[in-house]
Amino acid sequence: MRFHLIILAIYVSCFLMFRTEGKYISGILKSDSDWQFLTKFCFSPSSGSLQFNMKYPVPYLTQNMLLYWDKRNFWESVYKTDLTCTEKESKLTPSDLQLFRLRPGNNDIPGLDCKTVRNGSQLQCNSQKFSFNSARPRWWYIVISNCNTRNGLLIEYEMWMRNGEIGNIFREHFSADEIYILEFNIAFFVLQLVLLILAALVAVRLRRKQLLHRTYKLYLLSLSLTLLSTLFCCITYLSYGSTAAALQSGGTLAQQLLVLLLGLGYSVTCGRLPAWATALISALLTALTAGYTALFAVEAASADPGLVYWRWSSLPGYCLIGLQLAACLAFAACAGRTLARHRAKRSFYGPLLAVYTVWQLCLPAGAAVCAAWVPAFMRARVASGIDLCLMFIAQLAFLLLAWPAIGNPCFPYDLKTSQ
Repeated sequence: MRFHLIILAIYVSCFLMFRTEGKYISGILKSDSDWQFLTKFCFSPSSGSLQFNMKYPVPYLTQNMLLYWDKRNFWESVYKTDLTCTEKESKLTPSDLQLFRLRPGNNDIPGLDCKTVRNGSQLQCNSQKFSFNSARPRWWYIVISNCNTRNGLLIEYEMWMRNGEIGNIFREHFSADEIYILEFNIAFFVLQLVLLILAALVAVRLRRKQLLHRTYKLYLLSLSLTLLSTLFCCITYLSYGSTAAALQSGGTLAQQLLVLLLGLGYSVTCGRLPAWATALISALLTALTAGYTALFAVEAASADPGLVYWRWSSLPGYCLIGLQLAACLAFAACAGRTLARHRAKRSFYGPLLAVYTVWQLCLPAGAAVCAAWVPAFMRARVASGIDLCLMFIAQLAFLLLAWPAIGNPCFPYDLKTSQ
């Protein structure tokens, strides 16, 4: 047991360093290329807006800001292809605010003011707020180009990409695919907090009766990690700080370990596992931990910022889906074996087998559905909602099964901790 908790602790601590990308960006772009991707953002159909300030040395005249949208195969036809800079620019329509010429005295686009500063050595361009109107949320890809350059690109930029009014923390800097994720997490944080308080009260009662087994302590760990992940996710989307994905995965791993232990009868029908059961759990948990680690490592190392990336659409993602299915089969086999050998516990193992077999099947199914059928402009919020709902249902189900009431026929613990 201590070995598995150490794995979870190491896993969580390793990934707290990951960062999320804010929707206000600033910096300096320097490249030897004549066409360079800068950033992307998913704008809402009617409330999306873009505002920017650009500044660069006059010898780099004339640099342009290009906006490509997510029409099928449109962005893919220019990004990392053999087309020349001029051919890539020719696909855009300047009159539709898709091409901004950053040059002195440019009156082609109302709301764009470009002038020389610092005794004529630099060009500074400041824009008004440009609005986006479309039939649905769209991904827009922002590029800097200069097809006539001999020196490459050099530009200092500052951009505000919004999907709401200034000061609206639920909309302003959120990409359209992330809208409602903050509200989901705040709601589930409250629900998880109530669930943890109830579970703690149950733990006090179980301790008094000498029924506070390690499986219930593991359940408390799963609840705590899930609550922390939801809290960190709220902080992430409010301040764009540390990500909560690792904590959420740690909570899922703890819940899966709990389910496997209960399926084997640990603390319900026996106080010690046989050697083969310990080896099975160690192998599955180690493989799942390695799978989640590889999933985030590959995303951090190879995710292309110019493409809408979904971490499950990768080799580690497919392997992890297979491992989750294997864990589901292992649980079903172990719980079925325990149920057949201990018929007196069928009131507990019947609901346990039904609920957690469905839960473990839904984990990979949800990831597969999001990868295959959910559009990119809404995938993030759909996946977040599915993950939060599945985890809450799984943890609520165990609390109901383990509720120490006289009228609860499903209560699993008969062995005292002193036995």
